[in-house]
Amino acid sequence: MTMYSPSDVRVLVVHQDNGGCGVPHEINTDTRKLECPPCETWLQKTPSLGWANHPGGVALTCDEIAENDRAEKQAQRAGWKNLAGQIAQQAGGLVPAAHAQPSLVEQILALDPAQKQALLVLLGATPAPAVEAAPAAAVVDSMPVEQTPPPADAALEVPKRRGGRPRKVVPAPVDAAV
Repeated sequence: MTMYSPSDVRVLVVHQDNGGCGVPHEINTDTRKLECPPCETWLQKTPSLGWANHPGGVALTCDEIAENDRAEKQAQRAGWKNLAGQIAQQAGGLVPAAHAQPSLVEQILALDPAQKQALLVLLGATPAPAVEAAPAAAVVDSMPVEQTPPPADAALEVPKRRGGRPRKVVPAPVDAAV
């Protein structure tokens, strides 16, 4: 079985007392492999040293972790900038401003009265009947008796304060010229 070393290991010596061969092993910096069965067995029993039986399982050094964090943050910043630029470019290419559709409100306001009535029927709303403006006196005369406005000198019901006492009502001055 082959073991792979972390990048900061140049030479490995596992003494015979610990189960190794006792011979110094110079680690090739390109392959990072160690092929010595007694030393490999000891390395498998001590995973805290960062060695692994495949290159992807080797522990990173402190310097490599810091470099990976820095590169990842830089890539995220660049990625967000690139993503925002790509979205803006795609959105600008999809709907040019000159050919953009008007908003729904603009479309409804542009309808003629017959189209608006048809839209109300389609939506299930009952259109309100058209009301023509009438003089104020005609509106008061056409009101039922129970809805006629009270006379000006009628007593007003005064809302109570929070404490329960009624508010003081000051009558308005009456203009004699009326």
